[in-house]
Amino acid sequence: TLLPPPPPLSIINWIPRGFFYIFLSTIAFEQSIVVRALDAVRNASNSSRFFDAIFIVMSAWFMLVVGVVYIALGACCIQRVMERVRRDEKEKWREYG
Repeated sequence: TLLPPPPPLSIINWIPRGFFYIFLSTIAFEQSIVVRALDAVRNASNSSRFFDAIFIVMSAWFMLVVGVVYIALGACCIQRVMERVRRDEKEKWREYG
């Protein structure tokens, strides 16, 4: 059987993935500023302002933390350890199956 080509390294490797999450968090932080300005212009209710800002900011912080963790784990070569463990587990399952 023919195997599909592997995905590009930028998707597989954790460090570029971490930078991508950090990039998304930066966009989310900027979007929260825009939403606050739009809410002020529209005279939105306080609860609407609160939930809009909190949801976007919490998502941005979460993506920032995930991005930093991906970069840190990628820099420490934890990805190779995980791949080795998965490979060993697949071999064990082949032996039993």
